[in-house]
Amino acid sequence: SASVAPSMSDFISIPGSMDHRRPIQDLDQLYFQANFVQKMLTILCQRWALAHGGWFKANGVGDGYVKWAEGVQDSNLKELISWPTVKGMKRAIEKVERVYRGDTSKLLDLARHDIAFETVEDLQECLQTIVSHPFVEVSRIKNKLDPEHEDPLDTGYRSVHLNLRMLSDEALHMGLENHICELQLCLLPIAKIKSDEGHMRYILYRNVMGV
Repeated sequence: SASVAPSMSDFISIPGSMDHRRPIQDLDQLYFQANFVQKMLTILCQRWALAHGGWFKANGVGDGYVKWAEGVQDSNLKELISWPTVKGMKRAIEKVERVYRGDTSKLLDLARHDIAFETVEDLQECLQTIVSHPFVEVSRIKNKLDPEHEDPLDTGYRSVHLNLRMLSDEALHMGLENHICELQLCLLPIAKIKSDEGHMRYILYRNVMGV
């Protein structure tokens, strides 16, 4: 069967930068980078969400999401938004051992974010903005909205997964240009039915499957 883990040969190296074929194997170093990349990714996601009608997960609101354009205008709404943090160490180690056979360099989602959209058109426009962004490189796109996409581990959840690299002057200065992060673009109706209880069932299923 096909390997779940992405091949590092799928990524394109930029002249003058570190070669992706010499990946970072040290988990502490990856986490050190991820904490900076997470902040950069959040700022970019805020801009993209504002430009394209994006929503972020929030606590204390009826449907669990706040439209970022409204959050910008209303400080009370803004404070309710639950901003993503880097992946927990326990889950990262599990993934390295279960999925990547001990290869730490294949962790591509320590820094991660998600944006929800009301329409497919808004999602598509945001995707185009990301792909054409001068300081971001899209290393991989996995379109789980495609009706032909099949993966039992998705358990029916549909979104567009992107792996990104930061190429801003700040990222280059800090040596972060080869750290790959993850961004999920999803549709709001699907995102709203993704409950904490459902996520716990997914974790149980994932543990049973050993992934």
